Amino acid sequence: MLNNNTIMIKTYLYIIAIIGIISCKAPLTVIHKSEIKNITPTILYDSLKSNFGNIENYVGKFKATIKHDKKSNTIYGTTKIKRDSILWFSVNPGMGIEIARAKLLRDSLFVIDRFNSKYFKGKYEFIDNLIDMEADFFSLQSIFLKKKIMVKSFKLKIIEDEF
Repeated sequence: MLNNNTIMIKTYLYIIAIIGIISCKAPLTVIHKSEIKNITPTILYDSLKSNFGNIENYVGKFKATIKHDKKSNTIYGTTKIKRDSILWFSVNPGMGIEIARAKLLRDSLFVIDRFNSKYFKGKYEFIDNLIDMEADFFSLQSIFLKKKIMVKSFKLKIIEDEF
C-alpha cells in the first residue's frame, strides 16, 4: 500500500509532465503570407475609420528623443487623459525622478518645472507663442488621442525663463 508522500510525489510528477507536454507545443502562425493582400488606400482608410474607437480615458507612457545643437536627450513620461476634461503629463529623465509636470484644462494650463523649481499658470496663448500656431484644449486633445487634424507646419520657439 502506498503512503501519502508517495501519492503526492506521483501527483506532482504527473502535473509537471502534463505542463511540460502542453508547453512544448509548436507556435501558431497568425498570418500566412498568402493572406496578406494589396489593398487600396480607400479601403485602408475606411477600415481604419470604422475600427477607430471612441476613447474616454487614456493612461500611457511615452519616450521622446530631443535633439538640439547636435545633442540628443531621451526623456520618458506618463500621460493621463480624460476626454474633454484634462490632459496630464509627467516627464522624467529615465531614473524615476519627475522633472516636470503639466496639467491642461479646457481654459487654462499649469506647468511645474521641478528641475528649476519654477511653475507656470496661464492660458493657451503661451502655447500659441511657443509653437507659433493657434492651439486650444481640443486641438491638443485631438493630437494625443490621434484624431484627425490638418496642420501644414509649425515652428517651435525656444523661450528662456518664460515662466
